[in-house]
Amino acid sequence: MCTLTCIPKKNGCIITSNRDETPLKPAISPQTRYIHPHWITYPTDIRGGGSWIAYNAFNRRVTVLLNGAFLKHKHTPPYGHSRGLIVLNSFKFADLKEFSDNYKLENIEPFTLVQFHACKKIEELRWDGQETHYKTLPHHLPHIWSSASLYNSQMQSERNEWFAAFLKAYPNPDVDDIWRFHFEGGHHADESYRIRMNRKKVKTLSVMQIEVYEQVSHRYESLH
Repeated sequence: MCTLTCIPKKNGCIITSNRDETPLKPAISPQTRYIHPHWITYPTDIRGGGSWIAYNAFNRRVTVLLNGAFLKHKHTPPYGHSRGLIVLNSFKFADLKEFSDNYKLENIEPFTLVQFHACKKIEELRWDGQETHYKTLPHHLPHIWSSASLYNSQMQSERNEWFAAFLKAYPNPDVDDIWRFHFEGGHHADESYRIRMNRKKVKTLSVMQIEVYEQVSHRYESLH
């Protein structure tokens, strides 16, 4: 939900997400459920009923949510519904552009949504509470995202530097290298903004990694 990386690979990519959240919001491990018109695999936020990461193995589409858009925003509930439902609802549209043009986001808390289409197209949609900001990103390059709700610009910049240093040390990282980065990245820094972060009331609760090739597979580890 709050730290996301994508590493392009030959004939695919590796997508990894850390859920940084209050321990008061437990989750159910990934299960595959039918959400018309697709079978979607995702972990479930028990309180909100939605998710922060989900994929459709048939068309190899992966959607990931991060809290916040560009800057930390003021929390002003009640909201229309949980942002986690946005992830699941996005699969009902052909892509995030169609989703953005047709889904009513009024009274939804700000978020960033990233969608990967068989590793050949990456879309990013940010909702700042007033308007949407849509763009596509180069699919052949590695990317990292950090939640604007938890990490200010200085923290994000440092995290980007850790990611760049990791890629310099591991120019062709495998799944285990990337997995370790999501646990150990920035280990020398303040634990409040390491890749696996801990602020007591908010911490990394789980890590999920999705390998997208001709087949799609995942691994998931709960940390609480």
